[in-house]
Amino acid sequence: MKRRGERVTALTAYDYPTARLLDESGLDVILVGDSVGMVVLGYEDTTEVTLDEMVHHTRAVARGVKRALIVADMPIHSYDTPEQSLETARTLVKAGAQLRRSCRREFRSWHTLECCRKACAKKVATK
Repeated sequence: MKRRGERVTALTAYDYPTARLLDESGLDVILVGDSVGMVVLGYEDTTEVTLDEMVHHTRAVARGVKRALIVADMPIHSYDTPEQSLETARTLVKAGAQLRRSCRREFRSWHTLECCRKACAKKVATK
């Protein structure tokens, strides 16, 4: 899309009805963000969000999406090692995500960058 000069549209959803409406509107990408912690779960910040909570919301979004690409955040400390990163990615893919988004703001250390690089270099099997 980018090479053709087309813009990519993306919005965040945390539940089935919102995901369904966004998908039917023709969005390209639907993000299940760790911001679910503050927006839906009432946490002070995103650091309290667990992998189980991200899986729950990713599954709900996946049930409402037929066309859009689903991207799910990996919660903090779910990608501390390359092995953990890969396992978290597999878990989110099984829940319905096509892409996992981690480390977007967290590139504060070379360790984190290396974990993400190694996890992305491996194929994430869903079975």
